[in-house]
Amino acid sequence: MILRFRDGKTLAVLALHPVPPIGKNYTQSRDNYLANLSRHLHGQKKPCTVIGDFNATLWHPPVRRLLNQHQLMYALPDSSMFPSTWPSALPGMGIPIDLCLVDRSIRLLDHQVGPRVGSDHRPLELQYTLE
Repeated sequence: MILRFRDGKTLAVLALHPVPPIGKNYTQSRDNYLANLSRHLHGQKKPCTVIGDFNATLWHPPVRRLLNQHQLMYALPDSSMFPSTWPSALPGMGIPIDLCLVDRSIRLLDHQVGPRVGSDHRPLELQYTLE
């Protein structure tokens, strides 16, 4: 999706949700999904953000490749902790698999992990600006 703002700036928003890594086939499918996303990002000219339930942590090799190959960064780089978003029933005990990756033209203004909202995930609430 391309967002166009009143000031003429644009932002490409890619939302994703690969299958969970339950077993060898699903794990391979998730990793292939992330590799295909990488191919889609090649040649992206607009500022972009990639958000969603990655079903993988920030330190998973396919996610690391996305960061490195496309000069993306984790939207919360100055956080001293990675906020756990799943499972929502175990706040503080879960893992951060709901991620927001941004290019370097995006600056985070504020963030928090939202309350439980009837999902097994807790939402990331982010406020950022285009430089």
